[in-house]
Amino acid sequence: MQKAEITDLKFITLAQVIEKVSLGGSTILRWEKLGQFPEAVRLSPTKRVWLKSDIDCWMLDKKKSRSRIAAVKA
Repeated sequence: MQKAEITDLKFITLAQVIEKVSLGGSTILRWEKLGQFPEAVRLSPTKRVWLKSDIDCWMLDKKKSRSRIAAVKA
């Protein structure tokens, strides 16, 4: 594993995920359970966080999907 990979890792909280993706907490948790959102990392029984890079990738995938939908409609 490269050193850059380790230093680029960052956990973000549910509140930060909500702010970043503009979805409600219950939607995020429901989509996670359905496999439609990145899986959280459990730091303890009561603390869950997400890898920022997982959220960024999910957002990019959504953007690509939007582009494919727009191309189909054209």
